[in-house]
Order: sequence, then structure tokens, then C-alpha cells
Amino acid sequence: GQWFYDFGPTDSAGWWDHPDMLADIKRMRELFAAYSERPYESNAQVLMLYDSEVFYHLGPDSGVDPLSDKYLLDEMSGLAFRSGAAVETVHFSCMERVDFDRYRCVIFANCFRMTAQQRQVVREKVLCGGRHVVFCCAPGYTDSAENRLAFVEEVTGFALKKITSPQQPFAEVRTAAGLRRYGMHQGFAPFFVPDLERDAAICCAGTLCGGTEAALAYKQEEDCTVWYSSLAVTDAVVLREIFRKAGAHVYVDSGDIVYAGGGILLLHTASGGHKTVALRSGRAVQLEISPNATVFLDEETGGVILPEECGECREGYFTPYTECKCRPRQKYAGLTAFLTQQS
Repeated sequence: GQWFYDFGPTDSAGWWDHPDMLADIKRMRELFAAYSERPYESNAQVLMLYDSEVFYHLGPDSGVDPLSDKYLLDEMSGLAFRSGAAVETVHFSCMERVDFDRYRCVIFANCFRMTAQQRQVVREKVLCGGRHVVFCCAPGYTDSAENRLAFVEEVTGFALKKITSPQQPFAEVRTAAGLRRYGMHQGFAPFFVPDLERDAAICCAGTLCGGTEAALAYKQEEDCTVWYSSLAVTDAVVLREIFRKAGAHVYVDSGDIVYAGGGILLLHTASGGHKTVALRSGRAVQLEISPNATVFLDEETGGVILPEECGECREGYFTPYTECKCRPRQKYAGLTAFLTQQS
């Protein structure tokens, strides 16, 4: 199915009643209907698990809980889609129904609440298969009855220690692309860091800015690699490096948004320009894309299936982001600027 998010740049509505928008919806509907005749196959090799029930145990707003909504949910998920890998999100409550065999990397985002049974499922069903598993902040910290650091250590397998959060906690991580820095402008509690003195198997991958404490670390277990991050990993380059180490396929490394599934590969770019798309088959597709544009590719062949090519000037045409020379049309007031800003 398709879901259209129509709140507008200032919580106003009405975009979808524009004729060009409706024409695009029709073309996408026809495209998806044609591809839906094939057996559905997800291309995602990265899974992000998010919990909703945990919000009953958190502060009511960002003043009390500055971490969950802005950083773990909004920013980290958005940046994961900018990593270039195909990503899926699933509710933590559905974890026991997930087929983890097809995922090379699993991220536990805001999964602060876990029962003893859920902690056991994570250890037995997720921490295996040679995959990489990323835990953020305080996974399993509460079971709804009590809060314990021991729960976090049990599910992650990491020795951890509680410290006072920096007022503005940031991490520095050295990647193949250079030094990356990410974090948040408000501290939070409880704040945990890997305890390298208690566990010699922990390898530090990044430190808290202005100190020596590890903020991102990993350790090799018998049949998986486990990562622990004291912060939400809000850097697409760091996420991409973790995904690559896990063996997940990366389609682009340009920071553009990627969706993939059902035989379709979608690329959305704010910057435009020359893009190299690496298909899972090993073939590289070269594209020239306008700024603020969305392109649909056949995931198997790499052929462009939207935008449609204009029969007169042979330029790509996909409203509302681009227009060909022979088909100028009405622009949407503020839409292009808003999409660019959000990208």
C-alpha cells in the first residue's frame, strides 16, 4: 500500500489535490500494481527495532527525556536511510515473529523496556548468525518492575558503568572516511559507558569528546559482533561503516535516501548531480539527477522506471521535483524548498 504524509511545512494540508501531484500518485500506483504481481521480496539487510510501550516509562516531553524522540527515533532512523543501505523498521513487540536470518545488522534503538523472556529471546535469536547487533544507551534497563544496570549488561554482554552525562555529550569516531563527530546538546540520565577495565574483550571505536571514556565500542562473541553506543548514532557515515562491516549491501555512499523492496529501488536526492548506484548483482549504474528529485529503478536491472522520459526532448520528467524543457508547469509554493530543507 501507499501512505501519503500530508501535513505540509507548517502543519497545513492540501498538497495532494494539485493535478500534478495526483498524476504522480496515479503513475506510482500503476507502477506498484505492476510490481506487486511478483512475489514480494525485501532487500533490507538492516533492521531497526523501535518500542512504543517504553514511552509509558519515560518523561512526558523533551525537557525530561531529550534522547528518545528527537535523537533515537527521528534523527537516527532518518540517517540510517541516508547510509546507502536498505533499512526496515519493526516494532520491538513483534520481535519474536521476525525472521532474522536475512538481516546482517540489527539495531535496538529505544528498547529500554524488556522482560526477562525478551532478553532471553535477544540472546538466543538475535545475537547469532554472524550478524552485527547494535545496542543504544540503555537496552532492557527496566522490566516494568525495576530499573537495573544488570539487565543492560545481561542483554548486551557488555560490562558497563554509570557516569554523569556531559552537559553536551558528543562522540568522536574515526572511520575510513575520516573523523566523525555526533551527539546532542543536552545531557540525560542514566548515562552508561563501556567499562574497558572490567572487560578486556571490548574494543573502543569512539570516545566521548573531551574525555577518554568509550562512547562507541564493539566485542566479538561466538557467532556475532555486538556494538554498544552510549548515544544515538546520529551520523550516516558511522552507520554506513557499521553496516558494511556487518556485510550489508550499500547501494550509494553519497548520503542520499534509499528505499528498496519489491523489486524497486528508490533514490531521493536533495543535491542532485552524478550518482553511482551499486546493485546487488555487482553492476554499477551511473545517473545524472536533478536536485530535489526522486528516481525509481528496477532493482535487478538498474533501469530507470520513473521518472518517465519525455518523448520530445528526451529529458526525465517527474513532478513536482523536476521539469523538462518542453513541459514547464506550475510550481508548488514552498514545496521544493521544504523538501530540500527536510533532505
